[in-house]
Parts: sequence; C-alpha cells; structure tokens
Amino acid sequence: MPAFYFYLIAGLLWPGLTLYADDIPVTQIQTWIQQGKLTPLETLRALHPQTLAGYLLDAELEYKDGHLVYELEILGTDSIVREFYLDAKDGTVLHQEIED
Repeated sequence: MPAFYFYLIAGLLWPGLTLYADDIPVTQIQTWIQQGKLTPLETLRALHPQTLAGYLLDAELEYKDGHLVYELEILGTDSIVREFYLDAKDGTVLHQEIED
C-alpha cells in the first residue's frame, strides 16, 4: 500500500488525527510496511478494541531503542486521556500511562 494511502486512510478513519513520523521519510515507512516490519495503525488498534477504545487524539511513529513504536494519545470512553506505546510490528502494548 503506498504510504500516501496509509496516511489518507488514517486521516479518514480518525478525523483530527495528526500522525508524526519522527522525521522518518515516507518512502521508508512504505518499505517497512511492505517488508512486514511495520503494521498499519488501524490493524494494531483492532487487536486491542477495549484497551484502545475511545477517540484517538494524537499518534506518532517513533524509532526508540532500535524498535519502531507507535505513541498514541486516546481519550477513553471513561473521559480519561491515556498515552499508549505499541510495538509497531506486532501491536504489543509496551507501556501506558494517564496523561495529566
């Protein structure tokens, strides 16, 4: 899937979403998706429908400690804003915290 379509779909699915990619070139993101090193965000959110329920306020793709990580900020159905860190390949929730 061309990276343009990835961002277009993400923007359509989550109005107001800003996706930052830690200055990673779009062509690199596209290559990682094609190689299976990166899974599209909407696919990973579907793995955790209850944990990641709510309105996605912000999403960033970062390269941390040699791993691609999605950093998500979600306004939960309980009106609490939480930040989640997901492994960008397999969707493992690495960390979560309540935003102040």
